[in-house]
Amino acid sequence: MRVGYSILRDINHKTFETFSTYGLRDYQFDRMIRLLEDKGFVERVLRVGDKLSLRPAKLTEKGVAFLKKHSYLELEYPMDKKDLKAWLQKEKLLYFNGADEDDNFDEDDLRDRPNN
Repeated sequence: MRVGYSILRDINHKTFETFSTYGLRDYQFDRMIRLLEDKGFVERVLRVGDKLSLRPAKLTEKGVAFLKKHSYLELEYPMDKKDLKAWLQKEKLLYFNGADEDDNFDEDDLRDRPNN
């Protein structure tokens, strides 16, 4: 969920980065963006061929509601983008514990979890 939260947050603030900033491969980032679109969290993602741009993208009401619901993550969200991968890895270690690296980012990343 941290990956989805982080991407939505960055789209909302227009501070999005490249796929590697989130510790993802390009195809994993593309899958995550498609998932966010398919689930109705984001709209207006520009696609040209196999490239995408988040510059015109914006959150839907559902995307804004997701950020509000999970705003507790702001308390620990890294101030510096160089620390983002480590922050995202915490969830990966907690929830994927030994899963194949290529299968770590799917619809389950956006499932609701208790606010622990």
